[in-house]
Amino acid sequence: MVQPTPLTRGRWRYTIASHHPLDTYSAEASGSVIGIFTLWGLSQLVIGIIYLATCLRYKALIPLLYALGSIEYGVRAFYIGHYKPIKTMGEAPGAIINIPLMIILIAMLLLSLWRKDHPERRQSY
Repeated sequence: MVQPTPLTRGRWRYTIASHHPLDTYSAEASGSVIGIFTLWGLSQLVIGIIYLATCLRYKALIPLLYALGSIEYGVRAFYIGHYKPIKTMGEAPGAIINIPLMIILIAMLLLSLWRKDHPERRQSY
């Protein structure tokens, strides 16, 4: 059984998103799963900080971030689920949002690239 730590207290921490109880695995295997999800959470935090810095300081890179986000959620929705399936007891709750979020990110990418022609930008000949 996995021993609770200050960061892993509570039953919800002992099952992964697809409803696999970690108590059925050895302590080493459960620790590996918790470690992988911890690293994934850390990478999400770093990406969030990069997105925030881009929004505040480097506004010209916002279309790039929309493109990267749409690629990420597209791969999650279409590649991982179909070509690298994992047998689970149920579908992970986060899988529902992959396609809608990819569509929203593509729309935001197109809107960020679209420039309205302002009268003051027109050149007079």
